[in-house]
Amino acid sequence: VHEIGHFYRVSRSAWFGEGTANFLSTLVANELYRQPVASRSSLSNCPADVSSITEIGDAYPGFYPDPIEYRFCYHSYGEKIIWDTENAMGAAPFKEAWQEIFRTGVEESLRFTDAEIYQMFIDHTPADKVSAVERVFVRFHGGDFLE
Repeated sequence: VHEIGHFYRVSRSAWFGEGTANFLSTLVANELYRQPVASRSSLSNCPADVSSITEIGDAYPGFYPDPIEYRFCYHSYGEKIIWDTENAMGAAPFKEAWQEIFRTGVEESLRFTDAEIYQMFIDHTPADKVSAVERVFVRFHGGDFLE
């Protein structure tokens, strides 16, 4: 299921592609086995010298950085950002943002930047929940576009 999650590539970033694939895999696995939906990724699998997507990219440039253990941090951090964003926004607004990201990306053959993905989530977030979504991205992504 994880690899099928890569079918619609709408981002320029490894974290979003891998996080999406993990997120969808978790949803399917939980539906099949009737388990509560929760992230399966663990940030404890990532080396201690990085604490955000931006730090991984800064320390180990490239779409998939070496050493290999940093590559899997994109899976973990990506899924964490997606789950926590859904929890911060609420299910209905998250679904609207998610659909816009993928519908627009596929229909227009776009590869969104991190800032564009963030903005689409913010655009669909209820006003009273915007600061919670911002905190998710600051904590797990970092980056200049958040300032």
